[in-house]
Amino acid sequence: ALEENFNGIKRNEFKELVEIFFKAVQEESANFSLPIEARQLNDYRDIPTTLRDSMKLDSKHRRLYGRYKLVIDESEDESAINLLLQTGILDSDPTRTSIFRMSDFPDDINNELRNVEVLSTIKLCMETGRTIVMINTSRIHGSLYDVFNQNFSIMATGDTRKIFSKVAIGPKTIDVAVHEDFQCIIH
Repeated sequence: ALEENFNGIKRNEFKELVEIFFKAVQEESANFSLPIEARQLNDYRDIPTTLRDSMKLDSKHRRLYGRYKLVIDESEDESAINLLLQTGILDSDPTRTSIFRMSDFPDDINNELRNVEVLSTIKLCMETGRTIVMINTSRIHGSLYDVFNQNFSIMATGDTRKIFSKVAIGPKTIDVAVHEDFQCIIH
């Protein structure tokens, strides 16, 4: 959990943070013993490993893992997304991963029909458990606010459970079923 919440800091700062954390835990719990130094060094994972591991989790463990992924890529050619596809972190099979790109052309920005079309397709991906990659889609992010924040309603009967989230499509807000395998990466 420390790694996922503080992964943006330098490695030596992260090691120091881990030491502070373990010492605080040891002060609170007399039975706790500090891990050996060699183990601490091996526990540090790089970003591709962390992403790969999070994409491969089963639905039960994914619920505990955190929110969807945000990839910040300052390149103009979507290098990070291409790298995720080339390394197999993202499945390149179009039946399992859908990529949504929106343009900044004035006619496209003001095209409400196009926005609704993209949102409807995203809704279908949510229901069927596909992974979506959203590139330059900031103008529709407000419609997916509850999805991004994992503000879900859960209906359970016996062993089955259904997850729902609100999605704004045009002037209406609707409840959409969210498949347990649904993943979202925002670029």
